[in-house]
Amino acid sequence: MITQVDLLIEMFDNLEGLLFEYNQLTGRLSSADTENTGETQAIIEQREKLIDRMKKVKPEITRLINSQTPDKAEAIRKMMAGETVMSDFSDDEKAVQVKVTNLLSIQTDIVKKDIDAQTRFKRKYDEIRGELEDLQKGKKRINFYQNAKTDEKGTSYDTQN
Repeated sequence: MITQVDLLIEMFDNLEGLLFEYNQLTGRLSSADTENTGETQAIIEQREKLIDRMKKVKPEITRLINSQTPDKAEAIRKMMAGETVMSDFSDDEKAVQVKVTNLLSIQTDIVKKDIDAQTRFKRKYDEIRGELEDLQKGKKRINFYQNAKTDEKGTSYDTQN
């Protein structure tokens, strides 16, 4: 039997809600207009705030897990790591397992969306970097021609003959 199972499930529900919100923001980020840096920055800031809130929930979950008997605590940790736990579960343990499975599912979805967003922003970064390099080459060419000294004799070689 898991001790304080209601509180543990409540903490998992809280974390699940935060992860769900984070997942939605990650989805928005992965489809955000890369030209609209204000929108992108706002989404990133909202995600950072959610991370801060998650950092406050996780220690309480860890404390509750550590307060279990060693075998129950180990089983919950294995569940959270995505390992299959073969055991004869009580109803309480099954409820915890369902919550952990939901959390892992949301986390997997977040990772996929995060990779998509990173790929999009990397592609945009490479595109902008290429444009800047082209501009730099053009600037060097302009500077060369502006600095090239030509007098009337040197401007038209063919007409001097």
